[in-house]
Amino acid sequence: MKKWLRLLLFIAGLPLAAILLFPPEKKEAKEEYQIKNAEEMPFMVMLCEDRGTYAYEPEEAVCHITAALLTEERLAAFDNLENGEGKRQEYLKALAVVCRTNMLYTWEQEQCPEELDIKKTGLPFRKLKQNSNEELWIREAVEESTGAVIMDGSKEERTVIAIPFFTSSDWEIKIGEAGEGIGLSLNYALLLAQEGSEFTQIIRYFFPESKIRVE
Repeated sequence: MKKWLRLLLFIAGLPLAAILLFPPEKKEAKEEYQIKNAEEMPFMVMLCEDRGTYAYEPEEAVCHITAALLTEERLAAFDNLENGEGKRQEYLKALAVVCRTNMLYTWEQEQCPEELDIKKTGLPFRKLKQNSNEELWIREAVEESTGAVIMDGSKEERTVIAIPFFTSSDWEIKIGEAGEGIGLSLNYALLLAQEGSEFTQIIRYFFPESKIRVE
């Protein structure tokens, strides 16, 4: 009788032993976004100037569009903060995602042409200062957020939304209205980054119903 009891206990304990010896892999929690292949944006961004017409890959164009939104004052706002470099990059990534979203939105509205005139996007464009900290920081932020765009979270289909920028002529005034989903304040986004928000948190502050797609 005791042998049967021992046998039953042994059999019952096998699953527990297997778990202890071979614990299941811990799966990291997935974010709402995945990395986007650059081939998903098969078009060139065209810049027409008096000196000629220039063609840019979409991600390269995002670098120059992001640069146009920045001032030396905004970039320097992180200099004396703890982990200021990391916080600056989160701010720049948020701007890069918004710039890319607006660019892709216009491209889709224009019926996905092979060439997109930057003027049709309404976005500013400023060539990066070569071999500068600005260039290094912006290129890194764009690369780390490659392909990320903001989607309308209220719709089942994958719809990119248009996002206007808000700022203030007075640097001390920071627009902080959350949840309206109608635009992003450059100044208040900077404040959120200074407080330690990641770029996804900054975007969701202004667009709580949105989804960030990076595929």
